[in-house]
Amino acid sequence: MFLGSFNDDQKRAFLVLADAVIHADRRLAPQEEAMVALMRAEMGLSPDEPVPVMDEAAAVSAFDSRRARVAAMLELNGLGLADAEMAPEEEAVLARIGAAFGFSKAETLGQRDWVLRQVALVHEAGTMMMGEG
Repeated sequence: MFLGSFNDDQKRAFLVLADAVIHADRRLAPQEEAMVALMRAEMGLSPDEPVPVMDEAAAVSAFDSRRARVAAMLELNGLGLADAEMAPEEEAVLARIGAAFGFSKAETLGQRDWVLRQVALVHEAGTMMMGEG
């Protein structure tokens, strides 16, 4: 949803952060894999472009505005919820990234809450489209 607004450095940095989230629980769900593919497409990145070799601190520093940092956190939360559950290890990575971005715990939880509401609305829309609601 927000990935197209990233500059090239932020797109590469986002791949690093996304990789950290999806591998945090040492289990790559098919939904996570599919979502990363969609994210790459939204950013105009090749599906076979490797995740850059970059440490997390360098990746975080690429997001030089509040707008970019919030966009990244919303997208990363969506990725963490791609398989319909947020593993504790994924929560820990998101909390660490949020803190590195300078967000308070309340802001980080608020971002996750926004994503949960968005997911619920998308599910509700799908139900309406199928005539089940």
